[in-house]
Amino acid sequence: MHPKTEIPVIATVLSGALAAFLALIFDLQALVEMMSIGTLLAYTIVALCVLLLRYQPGSIGIVKGEENIFSSNDENVAMEHTRLTTERNGPTLQTARLAAIGIYCNVAIYFFISILLIWGGEAILKGRAWAIFMACLLGIFLVTFIVLLVRQPQNKTPLPFKVPCVPAIPLLSIFINIFLIMKLNYLTWLRFAVWMAIGEFYSKKNRNRKVSDSIGYSWFSDFC
Repeated sequence: MHPKTEIPVIATVLSGALAAFLALIFDLQALVEMMSIGTLLAYTIVALCVLLLRYQPGSIGIVKGEENIFSSNDENVAMEHTRLTTERNGPTLQTARLAAIGIYCNVAIYFFISILLIWGGEAILKGRAWAIFMACLLGIFLVTFIVLLVRQPQNKTPLPFKVPCVPAIPLLSIFINIFLIMKLNYLTWLRFAVWMAIGEFYSKKNRNRKVSDSIGYSWFSDFC
């Protein structure tokens, strides 16, 4: 850390040198697509988590108003009454499962819709029977699972910030991200799969090492 600018100099230099080295030995288009698939996948996961958490029962995160610890007894009673009323009208485990089914089915349908639009868009414009049939079938399934999701109660916990227009905005974000991911080169998918496999291998290796170290330390503590 630089004492004057408070910038991590070593980390900045190393990351910049690594980026320059990768840009030197690899094709720029391949690097851009690798960055794109990682970013789009991260945004898709974030939108998916927003949907899943919004339909889960119970309070999640920092509840708005909890920082006011000097409120009067009447205010506390009113807040508790509001919380209990919200919980009674809020989601349950059963509605959370139905919402999860609707969310995951929508994601799967988005994959098929993206495939149809990318590789069958011309057939749809030409009025091919199979393309029209697939488009209508996917549209029916999509509307069905969206209606299933919309009918489930959402978590009404008063948070400092909540994503508006749920489930419309997260669903639209997931569809756009999946559509853009499907338009990437298949070699990008292969590189990304290899990268994820390497990361999973080292992550599992480190987890096993930590478990073995903790077991060895526990055995040594008991022995001592």
